[in-house]
Amino acid sequence: MASRHLRPAANARPFIRRRARQAPRGVRPVNVQWKVAYADFATAMMAFFMLLWLISSSDKVSLQGIADYFTPSPALTSGGSEPIMLAPSDAGRARSDALLRDIRTAFAVDPDLAPLADNVLLAPSADGIHIELTDTALRPMFAQGSALPLAPEAFRAVAARIGSLPNRIAVEGHTDSAGEGDDWQLSAGRAVAVRDILAAGGIPADRFAAVTGRAASAPLLPDAPARPENRRITIILLDEPPALAPSAGRRAVQAMPSQTGNIAP
Repeated sequence: MASRHLRPAANARPFIRRRARQAPRGVRPVNVQWKVAYADFATAMMAFFMLLWLISSSDKVSLQGIADYFTPSPALTSGGSEPIMLAPSDAGRARSDALLRDIRTAFAVDPDLAPLADNVLLAPSADGIHIELTDTALRPMFAQGSALPLAPEAFRAVAARIGSLPNRIAVEGHTDSAGEGDDWQLSAGRAVAVRDILAAGGIPADRFAAVTGRAASAPLLPDAPARPENRRITIILLDEPPALAPSAGRRAVQAMPSQTGNIAP
């Protein structure tokens, strides 16, 4: 018969001992960090090879457009000392694009100029940037048969944008084939009137290369020479720096005293 003291008490709580489970010998914990690093490396290599493929399959024009898009546009209001050049390899191409955007934005955001936004056409050309201010069926830039501008604020806005650039400027007046009298005199008078507005806006005289009237000899729309868009003023920002002012030329040839005290020729 079992002894009395070896019997478990009826109300005694069982004692449970927990032991930590040990990993088998030779088995190490799994490290997943290398998988993340490998995935990052594979993604980077995929992006690199896609970039190489895009570069090799794109033409030079597309690549230049991408480069111009990511090139910061220089400020135009700071008064740069270098003229805008339109050669494809010249950095001035970005400046010319910035100028065109600046003029378009000026007409779009100004309440007084917004109605004239359809009257302004901007495009680079072989000789420079052409800024066309044309008539439309609803809004002419000049009164019929008159050289008086109906919207001088439009020309002042252009003067404010090109005034800080050193490029020379040509101003051309154009009429349509319908005729408003003596088209040669009228187109020349309108060009002179616009030149006066630009000069009053701060553009110096030595920057004007030509002010001409071309009548209907160079229509904007050759297939429709009677359209109102052919009546226009063309402001050309030429691809050349300004000539020396006459006063500067006179200073350059001024007589200088020689070492003997006589005036040298």
